[in-house]
Amino acid sequence: MPKYWWVNHNTTFEHEIDGGYLWSPQREARARSTSYDNMRRVQPGDLVISYARQRNSFIGKATDFAIAAPKPTEFGTKGSYWSNVGWYVPVAWTALPTVVRHREFWDEFAPHLPAKFSPVVASTRRGSQKLYLAEISEDLFRTIFTRAGLDLSYLVAPTAGRNAAEVAELLEADAEAAIRED
Repeated sequence: MPKYWWVNHNTTFEHEIDGGYLWSPQREARARSTSYDNMRRVQPGDLVISYARQRNSFIGKATDFAIAAPKPTEFGTKGSYWSNVGWYVPVAWTALPTVVRHREFWDEFAPHLPAKFSPVVASTRRGSQKLYLAEISEDLFRTIFTRAGLDLSYLVAPTAGRNAAEVAELLEADAEAAIRED
């Protein structure tokens, strides 16, 4: 059964989407960070919702486990205070057909936020700047997925009879179709 993740990545958004990955430092400057530790919990087949510029516009599928890797050179001076070694997770990204802005349906969205380590600060309704990667519930994932105009039937594991590998194939087929259209 896949896990569901939310990544807040304004600073490195374009690089991570274009490069097909997630990258974070292994720790904060002076302490461990739960969100950075989450990178090591991601498994192949897990699904990731991208959040940048106050909207969800991509969904990704982790294609492998995290590995220790140097900070991507394409980051340039972004994150100059980050360590040069971090966690790298390869992700196959697909653009959502409809951009999702959770502020537009907050009453439906908010009840699904985790009580602890929420990727969105309820008081501001913005992505948490202190939380890079957060595990989210399937319900929150489905809420965003549905708002984006995607069919959830293939995500319903035993009843739909599809597993993570089949979901990955469908996401890859969607990505190929988008590339062909482009």
